[in-house]
Amino acid sequence: LPISILASISLVLIILFYPETSRNVVGNGSIPAHGLNKRAADLFHPSSAEESYSTQSPKRELKLPNPLVSVVLFLDPYNTPLMLIYAVFYTDYCVLQASLSTLFITLYQFSPLRAGLTYIPFGAGCFLAALFGGHILNHDYRVIAQKHGWKVDKVVGDDLFKFPVIGARFRSLPLTTTLTVASMIPFGFVLEHRVHPAVPLVLQFVLGATTTFTFTLCNTLLVDLHPAAQRLRRRPST
Repeated sequence: LPISILASISLVLIILFYPETSRNVVGNGSIPAHGLNKRAADLFHPSSAEESYSTQSPKRELKLPNPLVSVVLFLDPYNTPLMLIYAVFYTDYCVLQASLSTLFITLYQFSPLRAGLTYIPFGAGCFLAALFGGHILNHDYRVIAQKHGWKVDKVVGDDLFKFPVIGARFRSLPLTTTLTVASMIPFGFVLEHRVHPAVPLVLQFVLGATTTFTFTLCNTLLVDLHPAAQRLRRRPST
């Protein structure tokens, strides 16, 4: 019940305030969202930019997505390793989240309410990783740029054919992988020996943070290495 209530509150907040981020809809953020792509809050306060844009822009044609495109992208030599990294971390995420409440109820005799609250440390780790992950990626990018004597162009972006973007995005990956392994391996032993529940909850926090940051890292690099980005010779993620 607590999880259902929190999920419902989150859904309402997302509908009301979460902006559209798809580049096909809003570009780099300069194009106002329309129709179902708008936030519910925008329905009550339409901006002048949205009104002026709607009178000038042509209507877009509705195109059905082609599911085979994802297969082609997966087979790309740059995308495949990233997707496999993503798959390993996502598997860890699913295994932990699917068994967490059941394990705490069985091993520690938690009530359903307390078992639901055990997801909070993992969620807190995800929240902090989402909050600071972009700043860490930007810092890594600047460090690699400075190391190679590269002046970052924040206006038009950098040339992907020349800038070592993989090294920049993967700079923090060894740390997150080490922390994930160091938290994942003892997790089962901690539960088996019924150590104080604070210990597995702390491990959950670390796993939430490292997993979410790794997702952010891989998603960012996937956009950077996308064939469309290579054709534009630009770095679209930052």
